[in-house]
Amino acid sequence: MRQVHQGGDRLFVDYSGLKAYYTDPTTGDGVACELFVATLGASSYTYAEASPSQQVPDFLASHVRALAPIEEQ
Repeated sequence: MRQVHQGGDRLFVDYSGLKAYYTDPTTGDGVACELFVATLGASSYTYAEASPSQQVPDFLASHVRALAPIEEQ
């Protein structure tokens, strides 16, 4: 069912549920990380990033980066 949203009205955020891994270039070890995803309701513009954890400081920092103007990123 399609939902219609006004521009700037909704931002849907969540973690993907699956852990991602990247290779630390200095040690060669695999490091687990969380995938933060934010999507604007009206445009479906999506922002995603790897985050160290789902703890409050990382969650808030991901929101700040998701809402920052593109020129600042």
